[in-house]
Amino acid sequence: MTELWACPLGCAEEPLASPPTTSDGRTRVRLAAPTPLDIARKLAGWGAMIEVVEPRSVQAELARIGAELTARYPGRS
Repeated sequence: MTELWACPLGCAEEPLASPPTTSDGRTRVRLAAPTPLDIARKLAGWGAMIEVVEPRSVQAELARIGAELTARYPGRS
């Protein structure tokens, strides 16, 4: 099980659409998947709109995916 903070802006997909938001506009949700990589793959497209609070294994997979993309597309921002 993983926990993350998600920005409600543009969150039209489940499961990010329905949970209540906090006073700062973020939404805390829990996700489940067979592996941390499965979760990271689903979340990577959200970019900076989310913050994974835990587990560290999902954070590490997101960092790895980001590093791979940065290496593949250097200087293309």
